[in-house]
Amino acid sequence: MNPTGKKSRLIPHLDTSGIDRRIRRILAYLDRHYDHTVDLNNVASQIGLPPRHFLDKFKKEVGISFQKYLLRIRIQKAAGLLARSEKSVKEIGYEAGFNKSEIFCKTFKRLIGCSPRNFRNRMKTK
Repeated sequence: MNPTGKKSRLIPHLDTSGIDRRIRRILAYLDRHYDHTVDLNNVASQIGLPPRHFLDKFKKEVGISFQKYLLRIRIQKAAGLLARSEKSVKEIGYEAGFNKSEIFCKTFKRLIGCSPRNFRNRMKTK
């Protein structure tokens, strides 16, 4: 649950023990580089797969698409920053890897159920 009382659509704890080691490498990479531009061709080439095969393998192994996973990681990281930082929403969006604050706010609201500002306010009252 999130501060709005709605079920969050972020990434639950992911047991990686049964996941292909190449995909585990990519998950670790995304956890370290979520805040940068992530190029699909570059990521796929890191494990020696063409992009289309990589996308299929990623979804099969992780259970959600590569793009959804990356967005959810970014929103999770942003939620943590909102809860413990006084930085502006715009700054946090950029730090989480979003190029435009409007896209960050829309994505955050869609996945969390409230705006980043409301999320921060609700976290402060807890």
